[in-house]
Amino acid sequence: MGHIAVAIGSPSSIDELHRLLVGRLIGVSSTITVIRHTQKLDLIVEPEELIAVNQKN
Repeated sequence: MGHIAVAIGSPSSIDELHRLLVGRLIGVSSTITVIRHTQKLDLIVEPEELIAVNQKN
């Protein structure tokens, strides 16, 4: 089993979380809290925009 994300920043609603994940956080360092086995970890991540497979050339 991999990591389970339990917190990304501090969104106040599911709608705000969705906005964060689809654009506002791209290219911005953020803290994500995950559970790995029995450990709670705070990791710093910088989301990147996903490039479509046919656009890689």
